[in-house]
Amino acid sequence: MDPPQDQHGGSSTNPIYIEGVRSIHIPDSSPLKMSKPSKLSYYRGSVRSGNQSDEIKACDAIILRFKGSIGQIKYDRLAAVDHPCILKSLGYGRGIGEHRYHTFFALKPFETTFQVYVEKNGPGVDQNGRFTEDFIKLISNVTYGIEELHSLGYYCPDLAGDNIAVIRQSDSISAKLWEFRSCSSDQDKEKSGDWLRLGYLILKAADFGDEATDLFKRIKSGQLKGKSILKHSALLTVRKKFKNVLALYFHLSLNYQSEPNQSQNQKEFKVSDICAANLKNDLDKRLYWEIPSWVSKRCSTHPLKTLRGFITQLRNIIEHEVGYIPDEMTRELTFKEKADGKKVKDLEHHLQDSCGKIFWAVQMLVAELNLNS
Repeated sequence: MDPPQDQHGGSSTNPIYIEGVRSIHIPDSSPLKMSKPSKLSYYRGSVRSGNQSDEIKACDAIILRFKGSIGQIKYDRLAAVDHPCILKSLGYGRGIGEHRYHTFFALKPFETTFQVYVEKNGPGVDQNGRFTEDFIKLISNVTYGIEELHSLGYYCPDLAGDNIAVIRQSDSISAKLWEFRSCSSDQDKEKSGDWLRLGYLILKAADFGDEATDLFKRIKSGQLKGKSILKHSALLTVRKKFKNVLALYFHLSLNYQSEPNQSQNQKEFKVSDICAANLKNDLDKRLYWEIPSWVSKRCSTHPLKTLRGFITQLRNIIEHEVGYIPDEMTRELTFKEKADGKKVKDLEHHLQDSCGKIFWAVQMLVAELNLNS
């Protein structure tokens, strides 16, 4: 027969006794496993101010065990930081009896970790490998959390999926960091390493897709760090990407008047050379670009093969999307097509396939010009 269950869902036998600054109660000494693919082990318990005998309502907690005084060290670090993207620690204590060589610290409950989003084909990407809005929100939380830790002299050398708690409340989702350390004398290198570690998590979640690879390369080169990472095309929703194109087109119309036939007398330049600093000189230079063939067939005019021409063409497509999209793209897939693995692609997916690199560069140009703030 199974042992009786207490109100926390664990066995009422073999509790772990803990003494500390707050009363931590673990009713069952058998550790639990976070839902796969997480490898995090924890205890389910409760925390209250005062003794167990006090009539003070306890709050549920996830309780982690560490050798020696590590639990207290982690609690002290968390207690020193007050930020919405850092997980709250509810208390710590040292085990009694057979658990006297371990310390325990309690955290606000969470049901999963970011590890589930790092796995291939996880919930962080859609069927075509594009990041979901939930994933973008979680990465934003992690980014803001890291920046706060950096400002306080901490860094995250063990930044990994299981060290990021994912909390769902009603219809909202958030990510919170709980594992970090104090910086040493080489703090610039340590802090820079955090952005590289974050970039790798993003890259792995996308299964090393092209757009995420471009983001990782920019982080690795030092071009992107902190909140600027969030302005890369890989971490923008389709709606935001299209709004950026319209904002850029409007900005160019107001501030950069075209010069007739200028592109005929200029050398061709590369997508990798696109930047805000050289925009005035490069805007009307020859630049090779393509758009989906079904768009070209429905165009009444064909802009010049320049950066300005590309942005103009994108603007036309976005503002008159219905007129460009063929019926084939709007129909539902048949059962056989779904069984064969055929995927539904929207306009943004087709643009990525035909002109991905220049499309990403345009998004970065918007960020450099501070048009997407």
